[in-house]
Amino acid sequence: MSGDIELKAFVPDPSTKYEQYLCHMCPVQALKIYLAQMREVRVQNRALFVHFDPDKAAHPISKATLGCWLSMAIHDAYVVFGKVEIIRTNPHSVRGVAMTRAKFARVPPEEICLAATWETPCTFARHYRLDLAAKKTTRGRPQ
Repeated sequence: MSGDIELKAFVPDPSTKYEQYLCHMCPVQALKIYLAQMREVRVQNRALFVHFDPDKAAHPISKATLGCWLSMAIHDAYVVFGKVEIIRTNPHSVRGVAMTRAKFARVPPEEICLAATWETPCTFARHYRLDLAAKKTTRGRPQ
């Protein structure tokens, strides 16, 4: 990666039930929970993400597995919040969806490129900028 990215917790120190609920959707809190629960397994391997399956325990997961996990987490977040996925998220589209959302949130192009490890905004514009305003079918998929 070409630079550090600092993520802040949605709720750094949850005290109410609602704040604790929000923590379930916070990547920072999720990572803290994961690291605590996988501490003993990860002692055997320095990889951040390792299998929790007892047969594969402590072995690093593949990029494909991580992509599938991210896709499932994004899909589940839409379901939990009662939202419709505008674009079906798959392992390949995660980066494009994230960067497109960042663009709509007015994140500067330089920050988007840094986060995605792209040299120039041209890569984003040419390959990843998605039409999130596309017409939806009744199933929530673009037509």
